[in-house]
Amino acid sequence: MADQIEEFLKECGLDDWQRQTLPSDASRRCYTRLIKGDARYMLMDSSRENESYKKFMVVQNILSRQGFSVPQVYFQKDACGLAVLEDFGTASFTVVLSEAPEEEEALYHAATDVLIKLHNMKSEELVEVDTAHFIERVKLVPDWYLTDLDSYVVDEFIYIWKDIIAQLNDTNRVMTLLDYHVDNLMWLPDRLKHKRCGLLDFQDAVMMPQGYDIMSLLRDDRRNIPGGLQRELIDKFIAETGVDHDDFLKNYYILAAHRHTKNLGIFARLMKRDKKRHYGTHIPRLLSYIDEETQQIDCLHPLNKWFKKYGKIS
Repeated sequence: MADQIEEFLKECGLDDWQRQTLPSDASRRCYTRLIKGDARYMLMDSSRENESYKKFMVVQNILSRQGFSVPQVYFQKDACGLAVLEDFGTASFTVVLSEAPEEEEALYHAATDVLIKLHNMKSEELVEVDTAHFIERVKLVPDWYLTDLDSYVVDEFIYIWKDIIAQLNDTNRVMTLLDYHVDNLMWLPDRLKHKRCGLLDFQDAVMMPQGYDIMSLLRDDRRNIPGGLQRELIDKFIAETGVDHDDFLKNYYILAAHRHTKNLGIFARLMKRDKKRHYGTHIPRLLSYIDEETQQIDCLHPLNKWFKKYGKIS
């Protein structure tokens, strides 16, 4: 692959630019910052995730057309899964929150502005999530996290989840980015309103019931957001999108419980298979979230009892 990258960069006239390899994330994509003087580009190597590369290009085009801040694509070589993208710099929301915590409210309001604008977007190019999708994701828990469960216990877990998913309000499906959290958002303060929030890692976007992305933002696997700010942004989202308050909150807690259950399995897999041990630091927060969320609405109570019995929640 190294030869293909060299050839691609030569074709782009970028082969003599300085290169700075970025740390890897949970995916198999690789990113390299290209530097020459004050100029910057980002090389995306998705050669090991060709399907992901294709989806990235589709979703990038959708979001770009609608005026969202996504990296522009300057050069691409689809056959190799290579692209040269706009570089949004180093000011991720995670970095800014660490260095300037007083900016927390401004950042989260900008991120919520994106979701308000995104709320009514539809696209026939995106996959429609169905019940099978939800169930396959939670199976990661017995596959990777609670691997010693008896089969009847796993069957009970799946039965509970099928009943929960049936309770989702599915009348309003919206474009959903799925991994909408501070690690994937870039702070672009010179832009206006929702464009201040740069979007990354959006290739898994789907059409699904409302509420997922704002839940992913506010009930972040990796950090705690003050309860007052959570309530403020939920109220803002409901007011500006016009969604039904009760329907929204029901979806919000169901989707939150699903995301955090699924991520127990994903983080365990990253730890065991990919040797990314640091994901273990997030497990206690996930368990705490699940315990809290499954006490909020009646249809989640059976899941709360299951986790207390089998899932390491005290």
